Parts: sequence; structure tokens; C-alpha cells
Amino acid sequence: MTIPDFVPSHAMTIAFAASAALPLMLILLSHGIIKVRSPGRRFLFAFFISSSLAILSAIIWPVDDAAEFIAAICLYLAVALATFTIWTLIAWGFTLTMLLTIADAKSPWNREEWVLAYTGGKPIEQLARDRLGLLFMLRLAERSGDSVRILPGRGTLFAYATRFLRRLFGMPA
Repeated sequence: MTIPDFVPSHAMTIAFAASAALPLMLILLSHGIIKVRSPGRRFLFAFFISSSLAILSAIIWPVDDAAEFIAAICLYLAVALATFTIWTLIAWGFTLTMLLTIADAKSPWNREEWVLAYTGGKPIEQLARDRLGLLFMLRLAERSGDSVRILPGRGTLFAYATRFLRRLFGMPA
């Protein structure tokens, strides 16, 4: 094996560069005048920018081998998915946020003190209302008077898909 065998192809170099650009864009978009406040939008913008840089690089320096190009896209998307998973845990991870709340305590808290600290002084029911709000925003469920119901079509489809995937991966459905 010679040294050139270890040099990544042009397409892979672009994928590696775009993969490195994604977390860098997240950092840049997290501070200063270009800060994007919403963590979800921040990730989308960072993904769009790093993807655009990769596409621009592939246009300026064309990739000849289609198989290499497809492999590079798969590599970049795998890294983007892994980055998104870590990002969601950092941004919205319920358990990690619980840990940070406990870490901020000057002394041990009882349950009521912890709940108030975790929810910002709101009742524990606020957590359920927040999660319900997300279901409403995604149009998976709706409020009907004092009741909540799944939306036919999209909501039902997501519920079936979630139940199927949970069973497939051996989780309680």
C-alpha cells in the first residue's frame, strides 16, 4: 500500500469539510450579531450553510466518479444525523436539563423545590402542556374543548409509525 491510498478522494474531502463545517456553523450561529435564537432553526441554518458549501465545492471542483459522489453524500448525511442527535440532546434533552437543574442547586432540594426550579416556578403540569403544545404545533393533535384528540391522517400516521418502530426495536409501545 502506498501513501496515495490513504489520501481521501476529492468527493470525500468535500464531505469531510462539510461535516466539519456543520458544528462550526452551529457555534458561529450561537453567538453575536448572527445568533439564531431558536435551536431548531439554528441547526437548519447551519445544515443549509454547510450543505451549500459542499454543493458549491462540488460545482467549482467537479467530482468525476458517481459512486464516490454518492458515498460522500452518505457520509455527510450520516455525520449530519449524528450531529443533529447530539444537538437535540444538548438543546432539548429532558434528562440532561434535569441534571443541569440539580447541578445548579446550592443544597439538596425536595421534590417540590426541584419541580419549581426545573419549570421556572410553574407547576409540573406545565411540562405536559409544553409537550402538548409541540404536538399541536406539529399538527399531530388538537384541543377540542377540554379534551385533546389525535388528528386523523397525519397524527394517526405518526402514532402508527412510532408504535411500529418501538415494537421493531423492542421498546414498550
